[in-house]
Amino acid sequence: MDQSIMRSHQPLVSRKHPMVFLLVSMILLVSLTACGAPVPTEELALTPQVYVSPTPSPTATLENTATPTQQFTPTPIPPPLGLASNPVVLGIVYSDQAVQEPAAIEFLQYLADQTGYVFKISVFENTFDLLAGMDAGTVTFAFMQPITYIYAHNNDVATVKLITRSFGVTAFGTQILAKADSGFAAYYNEETEKNSADAGSALNQFYGKRPCFVDETSLSGAILPFSLLAQNAVEYSEPVYVHSNTAVIRALYIGGVCDFGATYAITSDPRTSSDLEDLGDAMEKVVVVWRSDAIIPTLNISFTNKSNPEVTANVAKSIQEFSNQETGITVLTSLTGTQVEAMETASDALYTSLSQILEGSGIDLLPYLGY
Repeated sequence: MDQSIMRSHQPLVSRKHPMVFLLVSMILLVSLTACGAPVPTEELALTPQVYVSPTPSPTATLENTATPTQQFTPTPIPPPLGLASNPVVLGIVYSDQAVQEPAAIEFLQYLADQTGYVFKISVFENTFDLLAGMDAGTVTFAFMQPITYIYAHNNDVATVKLITRSFGVTAFGTQILAKADSGFAAYYNEETEKNSADAGSALNQFYGKRPCFVDETSLSGAILPFSLLAQNAVEYSEPVYVHSNTAVIRALYIGGVCDFGATYAITSDPRTSSDLEDLGDAMEKVVVVWRSDAIIPTLNISFTNKSNPEVTANVAKSIQEFSNQETGITVLTSLTGTQVEAMETASDALYTSLSQILEGSGIDLLPYLGY
């Protein structure tokens, strides 16, 4: 399959903050065509082409005896989305191109076969540039992590349509832990799986204490926990980043590294990980002080707000059908680097709680795009 590389400049305008960014990104175009599927009126081409907008209509001239002649040039109308001259574009930031690109091609070929649309891949160096493409309408859809989506939604760039079911859930949470003999009160009941106090009451005891976080980009293991602490005016000492959820448990178990820690929750419990087999009593020695609800959505698929609604609906339907096949699950897992079990319909309501906490903490989302 032939490929071509194109450079383009697109603006991304923040609706909350009046700023315009200059985008320079490298776009890899992979042309995919439908095999035998009903196709719009335009004939599809197998080889990537340089697509040109339709020639504008002749200039119209309006005359008025009271004013000089005025000339108006009509704005060119783009061809319907899904034709070879206006393909449906998947935007990607590769982390492992050798694995992801073949999966992306197989994924889009299935969609092309099912819908009759022409699909292409646009590759970006970073998530901000990808969002700029969606804002300009040159990227139709993309996979998005939670913070990326909240930023895109806040700036009226994209709308979620599908969410990944992974490890049996479409959303997970965070939990705050401490060593059982540390003297901190636990407000989470392991048997009922409920908290006996709100976050502010439970976390206030950690004022001035040192946390163990996973890493600076971990939503469940750092970003959401420090947002909860900030939202409740709980100041803490310089955190220790230990780079994994099980390392947080180990640090608390051993003691002397930090006073409390944060890990993911709900999908499973890192205290029971096989990486901690040497700590057979970790469940007793390290306790959950407080646990959030499942407010961190898994990976989603979002469409640009400039997409044709009918095309969006058809593509989303085909993606769900693809995810119901064993081959589809394998391909989507390779494409995303996430254990995909299915794709389910989704709405902005999934992001309300997380968005409110992040906004309440005053965190700047821009540095965390891609997470």
